[in-house]
Order: sequence, then C-alpha cells, then structure tokens
Amino acid sequence: MILSNYIDILLDGYLNHKEYLSEHFYREYKEAEKKQIGVSEFFKRLNDTNTVFLDEIKRKYNERVNELLLIKSIWENEGKPLKDLEDQKPEMRNYSIHLMSLTKGKYLGHLWITDIDYIQQAILKAVQKIELEVSPSKDEKSSQEKLKEPLQANDLDDFLAFLEATGETIRPGRIEFYNDGSHKVTD
Repeated sequence: MILSNYIDILLDGYLNHKEYLSEHFYREYKEAEKKQIGVSEFFKRLNDTNTVFLDEIKRKYNERVNELLLIKSIWENEGKPLKDLEDQKPEMRNYSIHLMSLTKGKYLGHLWITDIDYIQQAILKAVQKIELEVSPSKDEKSSQEKLKEPLQANDLDDFLAFLEATGETIRPGRIEFYNDGSHKVTD
C-alpha cells in the first residue's frame, strides 16, 4: 500500500468514523492483512502518516517562531519597544493543516494538533486490541515461562536419579533446576 492509501485510511476514518476510529483502524488492518501486510508495517505506516501531519504543524509553528525572532532582532536594533511582541507568542494549538491543499481537494477542512493527538490515541488502541488477540491469556503461561519454573519435588527425584545413573556430582551450594534441563548453582 502506498502513502496515499494510508492518508485515505487515516482521514476517512477520522472524518467519517471518528467515534469508532480505533475500530476503523482495526478493520483496515484486517483488510491489509489479507494482502500480506503485517501488523508492524501497517501501523508503522499509519503512524508515519500521522507524524507527517504533526511535522507540518511543527513546521508552521517553527516558521512563526523564526519570524518573531527576526522581528525582535530588527526591533531591538531600531530601539523599538518589545512589549508588543509579547502578545505574539505562538502556540502549536493555533496551527492547522489545510486538508484541501494537502490532499489535492479530496478532503476538506483543517486538521489541528488535537485531531492529530486523537488519531494517535486511536492508533494505539487498535494496536493494543491486536496485541490482546495474539498474546496468551492471563491464565496461560508462555512455553518459555513454563520452562523457567522451578521443578517440583518429583521432578527433583527424577533429576537425582539421572545424576546417580550418569555419575554426575553436585557441588555444595544452592541449586535451582528448571524444566528445560538447565540449572543455576549459587554458593
């Protein structure tokens, strides 16, 4: 999928499915999954698209900060009072992206920093929903965790029988034995 597809997914979801935006992203991911697009690729590109919007707002903000610094410098050199510039302090919330120019007329309106934050939260919720699907339930332990559990008493008897049969010895100290066959010796 190309960048314009991710712009469409993001903006269509925000403008037409705002109340259920995370669900929209989840459904779009499921469609992308059918095209062999992985979860990390899909959500990274979706997040990158949102970051492009954020970067555009930051660019406008920084442009205004630079303008004000230039004006301040000129006024200082001319001896003008700087009090009038105090009211001109820019804030990111005052800048937006004009969607019509960004999307060549496909979408109308503006995207503000609060919109971008909302979209970011929806992306995170969609990712969390997918993580819940693929991660084991709380009652189940992963096979790696089970392998690192200390052995039970009957397992220890089996291990001691193994040591006796193989002629292995154990040096003094505390030994923790694990189901994967490893052990840890501490003095």
